[in-house]
Amino acid sequence: MRILVAIDASKASEIVLQEALKRSWTPGTRFCLLTVADPFFFTRAPLLFEETKVAAGKLLEEAAEKFRAAGWETATKVALGNPRKAISRCAEEWRSDLVLVGSHGLNVLERLALGSAVRTVLRHTKCSVEIVRAPKKETTTDDRRKRILVATDGSEFAKAAVKAVAGEAWPKGAEIKIISVPEFALWLRAYPYFQRAQVEELNQSALDAANAAPRKQRKFCRERASR
Repeated sequence: MRILVAIDASKASEIVLQEALKRSWTPGTRFCLLTVADPFFFTRAPLLFEETKVAAGKLLEEAAEKFRAAGWETATKVALGNPRKAISRCAEEWRSDLVLVGSHGLNVLERLALGSAVRTVLRHTKCSVEIVRAPKKETTTDDRRKRILVATDGSEFAKAAVKAVAGEAWPKGAEIKIISVPEFALWLRAYPYFQRAQVEELNQSALDAANAAPRKQRKFCRERASR
């Protein structure tokens, strides 16, 4: 498995690195730690741009040493360009199976003003993308088991998501819950030209499909776990 970890000097990136280091991965997994430097912001300060690239390289190497110490083969790369495009491009060039990125937690106004590199990466990267968020605040419980929620509608894309989750080496005690949400027709307004019985039949069909999809995927996960 080839995992691209996109980071910068932010707190969100520290959380991404911590998550990647503490998670169980399948043997032979390889990492590439990536940071992107945008030349646009240094048009009038070329020397500062060179210093930034050097600093970025040092940041990556310091992080990479932690991965290597844990036994993972790890490469580093400082890419030039706009992060929105560069991360997806590097993921394709490196043939990544998964991209890990952090969420900066921008509010609505900040997203409108600054745009969201993470959102662009999520939409345009051809491999799977995981947005790593800050862990929840500590609660009174000591239960820290991994809980993974997988939403399926029975489509090929949903099956691929379940397959990806089932293929990961989750820590002992991890729980995977598979759900499906039916889309019900509201007969009073959405379909005024249908008889009520016809709409109810459509809704029952949607419910049956929603119940069937998780059952099939749960069976698949149990078969993979028993190997």
